Amino acid sequence: MEIMDFGLSKENGQLDWSYYPTLDEIYNWLDLIIRTWPNIVTGFNIGYSYEGRLIRGVKLCFKSNRKAIFIESNIHAREWITSAACTYLIFELLFSRDPDVRQMANRVDWWIVPVLNVDGFVYSHEKERLWRKSRRYVNPGCIGVDLNRNFEYQWGRIKHDPCSNQYGGSHPLSEPEVEQLTKFINSNIPEGTIKIYIALHAAAQAVLLPWTHTKELPLDYKRLMIMIKPKITHDESKKIVRGTYASELRRAKDCTVDGGTITRKQKSSILIRNLFPKKRPTYRVLDWSFYPTLCEIYAWIDSIIKEWPKVVTGFDIGRSHEGRLIRGLKLSFGPGKKAIFIESNIHAREWITSATCTYLIRELLFSRDPDVRELAESLDWWIIPVLNVDGFAFSHEEQCRLWRKSRRPCGGDCFGIDLNRNFGYKWELRKCEDPSSNMYSGPHAESEPEVKQLTKFINNNIPDGSIKIYIALHAAAQAVLIPWAFTNMRPRHYDELLRVAEAFAGASFRRYRTRYLCATMANVLKLVSGTSTDWAHGTKGIPIAYCLELPGKGTPKRFELPEHMIVRNRKGCVFAILIFALERIVENPVNAQEQPKEMLKASFATELRRAKDCKAGGNSVSHSKKSLLLMLNI
Repeated sequence: MEIMDFGLSKENGQLDWSYYPTLDEIYNWLDLIIRTWPNIVTGFNIGYSYEGRLIRGVKLCFKSNRKAIFIESNIHAREWITSAACTYLIFELLFSRDPDVRQMANRVDWWIVPVLNVDGFVYSHEKERLWRKSRRYVNPGCIGVDLNRNFEYQWGRIKHDPCSNQYGGSHPLSEPEVEQLTKFINSNIPEGTIKIYIALHAAAQAVLLPWTHTKELPLDYKRLMIMIKPKITHDESKKIVRGTYASELRRAKDCTVDGGTITRKQKSSILIRNLFPKKRPTYRVLDWSFYPTLCEIYAWIDSIIKEWPKVVTGFDIGRSHEGRLIRGLKLSFGPGKKAIFIESNIHAREWITSATCTYLIRELLFSRDPDVRELAESLDWWIIPVLNVDGFAFSHEEQCRLWRKSRRPCGGDCFGIDLNRNFGYKWELRKCEDPSSNMYSGPHAESEPEVKQLTKFINNNIPDGSIKIYIALHAAAQAVLIPWAFTNMRPRHYDELLRVAEAFAGASFRRYRTRYLCATMANVLKLVSGTSTDWAHGTKGIPIAYCLELPGKGTPKRFELPEHMIVRNRKGCVFAILIFALERIVENPVNAQEQPKEMLKASFATELRRAKDCKAGGNSVSHSKKSLLLMLNI
């Protein structure tokens, strides 16, 4: 919502929550609000501080004779975020068009004091940023009283060191700020009308209940806990979890455009939104009966990291073109293990890949199957569920379900680069130069931050030679594809790669009656360059590099598989990776650069030289002989 919609501007005293306001700016804004809404907003003051500053507040009353809520803020001077959040709350109560906010605003009277510790607040702005207490003179070496330790209830349990940041004063209600606040409430607000009292503080990131003077629980502890705990409800048989301020701030940083530069205004907006439970965003808990959004995947990643801190480590490779974080997980049950790297959803519309990828993570952690357990604990697993985060979010949010590319502008009306045509290996051989094409390769190799940061991450963070398998999850050709994509030539270990692929295909058909095609990428797709599997096999020398194309072939909408098919695909994928890893790593390890011992394979150049040097008529090797040598070397 734009502030200018209401005819208010910063020049006229309006706050815009892009900075921390001073006391003068807050009071100027209160005056503006009172003038703008005279029938609803009433100003009040509770008295003067120790140094003589006025302590002001506002009452918002949309209907008379209602129950009341009292909010005090900035009792600790350095906690500037509290008065910023408090003023934004006032703004929302007045201007928000959200039905939930309107209902809440109308139901109660709002008594709000944005800055209670006015002396300390001014001092923290002008002199010492981290000042906490008031500014009362105590003795020559000590200044200030902690106003939140000066209220009379159970006052005796406080620190009596005048130099302590928690000094509670010489006696209860010794400080004018506290004495006048309690007197104002007792004298000006009818007894029993205040149903909620909120003290805004920072930065423990917690909702705290009474008591502080004892560990005994209040009589209505359970009722209070029910009100503040994040609630998990059921909606259409799916688990729903409501966001908290911490999780929402994390989602904003990870999943939104320009997430790396969250402004104070955005943080304040998130904080205020979380004061209203019905306004908090909800996330479905992954149960693989639906296609999750990026925020839901990242929320699930956070829960997995929290649940398995000794096994699961979160990592990020950097940010996308639009500023979203590209996150992944490393699963490691012990040191010194070979590794497998899996990337998924490089094409935005292939939602089945990230759904399957997250299920694989679940199986590696929770499965009790002996084969899965042996495999999970024999390897380090590096997994990125969504690589093309911009395109993925766009395909979910903008009703562009079949969007494939990234979201970089390419000139004119064209957007996006096919990230799986942007890797550096042989990029120039088969590049697509048409920005309007779904397979546009970009202006140059690794031009896209998603691709550049993936390759950089692997090069810098995973020891050379430790990755033995690289799997790129795709849909929906229903195939196990082997390098190369840029040429019809077969890779050196083609027979081995094909044998493992066919072992999976045969076993998959026997178990799930699903037929997978096994061939090189060039044979199934058309000749293309810049693919991740070609880069993994050709540049990094990773011995096993597969493009696993999940099912969907032959269906009316092959990229829009019904949600009930997620279960079938997720199990098939886990089964595939089991076959790949058991065949190639656990049972029969092979290096991509490995040659038979004490044997040297000749190249085309050396064979041509031998033909010229050692054969009859070598001085005149014909074109047919040269062609034969070339074919033998393929």
